[in-house]
Amino acid sequence: MKQLFIFMAAILTLSTFTACNDDKESDIPRSLDDSVWVSVANEQGEQTQIHFLSTGEAAYNILINGKQEINTQANYNYTYNSPSLTLMPKQADMPTFTGRIISNGSYATMHLSSPDGMVIVLTKVADKTDTIWQ
Repeated sequence: MKQLFIFMAAILTLSTFTACNDDKESDIPRSLDDSVWVSVANEQGEQTQIHFLSTGEAAYNILINGKQEINTQANYNYTYNSPSLTLMPKQADMPTFTGRIISNGSYATMHLSSPDGMVIVLTKVADKTDTIWQ
Protein backbone atom coordinates (compact mmCIF):
# COMPACT_ATOMS: atom_id res chain seq x y z
CA MET A 1 0.00 0.00 0.00
CA LYS A 2 2.87 2.34 0.85
CA GLN A 3 4.49 1.61 -2.53
CA LEU A 4 1.23 2.40 -4.32
CA PHE A 5 1.02 5.73 -2.48
CA ILE A 6 4.63 6.63 -3.43
CA PHE A 7 3.98 5.59 -7.05
CA MET A 8 0.82 7.75 -7.27
CA ALA A 9 2.63 10.71 -5.65
CA ALA A 10 5.42 10.39 -8.22
CA ILE A 11 2.94 10.28 -11.14
CA LEU A 12 1.12 13.33 -9.79
CA THR A 13 4.40 15.23 -9.37
CA LEU A 14 5.57 14.41 -12.90
CA SER A 15 2.24 15.34 -14.47
CA THR A 16 2.39 18.75 -12.79
CA PHE A 17 5.59 19.63 -14.66
CA THR A 18 4.51 18.36 -18.06
CA ALA A 19 4.54 21.15 -20.66
CA CYS A 20 1.74 21.65 -23.09
CA ASN A 21 1.35 23.58 -26.36
CA ASP A 22 -1.64 25.55 -25.05
CA ASP A 23 0.76 27.81 -23.14
CA LYS A 24 1.60 29.66 -26.38
CA GLU A 25 -0.98 32.21 -27.43
CA SER A 26 -2.47 31.43 -30.83
CA ASP A 27 -1.53 33.74 -33.69
CA ILE A 28 -4.97 33.28 -35.29
CA PRO A 29 -6.88 36.44 -34.41
CA ARG A 30 -10.14 36.29 -32.49
CA SER A 31 -11.39 39.32 -34.43
CA LEU A 32 -10.53 40.93 -37.77
CA ASP A 33 -11.82 44.36 -36.73
CA ASP A 34 -9.58 47.23 -37.88
CA SER A 35 -6.97 44.94 -39.43
CA VAL A 36 -5.37 45.13 -42.88
CA TRP A 37 -4.23 42.05 -44.82
CA VAL A 38 -2.17 42.05 -48.04
CA SER A 39 -0.96 39.51 -50.57
CA VAL A 40 2.58 39.25 -51.86
CA ALA A 41 3.14 41.47 -54.92
CA ASN A 42 3.37 39.68 -58.28
CA GLU A 43 5.93 40.45 -61.02
CA GLN A 44 3.97 43.54 -62.09
CA GLY A 45 3.96 44.90 -58.52
CA GLU A 46 0.25 44.15 -58.12
CA GLN A 47 -1.13 42.98 -54.81
CA THR A 48 -4.48 42.59 -53.07
CA GLN A 49 -5.30 44.48 -49.87
CA ILE A 50 -8.32 43.88 -47.64
CA HIS A 51 -9.10 46.30 -44.81
CA PHE A 52 -11.55 44.88 -42.26
CA LEU A 53 -13.62 47.49 -40.44
CA SER A 54 -15.22 47.08 -37.02
CA THR A 55 -18.67 47.49 -38.61
CA GLY A 56 -18.62 44.06 -40.28
CA GLU A 57 -17.58 45.62 -43.59
CA ALA A 58 -14.38 45.23 -45.57
CA ALA A 59 -12.73 47.22 -48.36
CA TYR A 60 -11.02 45.17 -51.10
CA ASN A 61 -8.36 47.08 -53.06
CA ILE A 62 -5.81 46.39 -55.77
CA LEU A 63 -2.44 48.04 -55.13
CA ILE A 64 0.30 48.52 -57.69
CA ASN A 65 3.73 49.27 -56.26
CA GLY A 66 2.08 49.96 -52.90
CA LYS A 67 -0.40 52.54 -54.21
CA GLN A 68 -4.14 52.07 -54.66
CA GLU A 69 -5.21 51.79 -58.26
CA ILE A 70 -8.04 54.09 -59.32
CA ASN A 71 -11.51 52.47 -59.28
CA THR A 72 -10.33 49.14 -57.87
CA GLN A 73 -12.02 49.30 -54.47
CA ALA A 74 -14.90 46.92 -53.83
CA ASN A 75 -16.96 46.91 -50.65
CA TYR A 76 -17.87 43.71 -48.85
CA ASN A 77 -19.72 42.57 -45.76
CA TYR A 78 -17.92 39.85 -43.87
CA THR A 79 -18.56 37.20 -41.26
CA TYR A 80 -15.74 35.75 -39.22
CA ASN A 81 -16.03 32.75 -36.95
CA SER A 82 -12.38 32.03 -36.15
CA PRO A 83 -10.77 30.63 -38.22
CA SER A 84 -13.45 30.62 -40.98
CA LEU A 85 -14.26 33.73 -43.02
CA THR A 86 -16.82 34.73 -45.68
CA LEU A 87 -16.71 37.95 -47.71
CA MET A 88 -20.02 38.84 -49.40
CA PRO A 89 -19.84 41.57 -52.08
CA LYS A 90 -22.07 44.62 -52.02
CA GLN A 91 -21.69 44.91 -55.83
CA ALA A 92 -23.18 42.20 -58.03
CA ASP A 93 -20.15 41.97 -60.34
CA MET A 94 -17.68 40.98 -57.57
CA PRO A 95 -17.09 37.41 -56.38
CA THR A 96 -17.90 36.00 -52.96
CA PHE A 97 -14.82 34.78 -51.09
CA THR A 98 -14.69 32.02 -48.50
CA GLY A 99 -11.71 30.77 -46.60
CA ARG A 100 -9.91 30.46 -43.33
CA ILE A 101 -6.95 31.72 -41.39
CA ILE A 102 -4.20 29.16 -40.99
CA SER A 103 -1.33 29.28 -38.50
CA ASN A 104 2.09 27.98 -39.44
CA GLY A 105 3.43 28.34 -35.90
CA SER A 106 5.02 31.79 -36.17
CA TYR A 107 2.40 33.77 -38.09
CA ALA A 108 -1.02 33.39 -39.68
CA THR A 109 -2.08 33.55 -43.32
CA MET A 110 -5.55 34.15 -44.72
CA HIS A 111 -6.51 31.78 -47.56
CA LEU A 112 -9.49 32.94 -49.64
CA SER A 113 -11.06 31.41 -52.71
CA SER A 114 -13.93 32.34 -55.01
CA PRO A 115 -16.34 30.06 -56.95
CA ASP A 116 -14.56 30.94 -60.22
CA GLY A 117 -11.26 29.50 -58.93
CA MET A 118 -9.49 32.68 -57.80
CA VAL A 119 -7.24 32.01 -54.79
CA ILE A 120 -5.70 34.75 -52.64
CA VAL A 121 -3.24 34.27 -49.78
CA LEU A 122 -2.77 37.28 -47.49
CA THR A 123 -0.80 38.13 -44.35
CA LYS A 124 -1.69 40.68 -41.71
CA VAL A 125 -0.05 44.09 -41.83
CA ALA A 126 1.45 44.96 -38.45
CA ASP A 127 -0.30 47.78 -36.65
CA LYS A 128 0.79 50.05 -33.80
CA THR A 129 -0.34 47.57 -31.14
CA ASP A 130 1.71 44.67 -32.57
CA THR A 131 5.13 44.01 -31.10
CA ILE A 132 8.08 42.82 -33.13
CA TRP A 133 10.02 41.30 -30.26
CA GLN A 134 9.24 39.07 -27.33
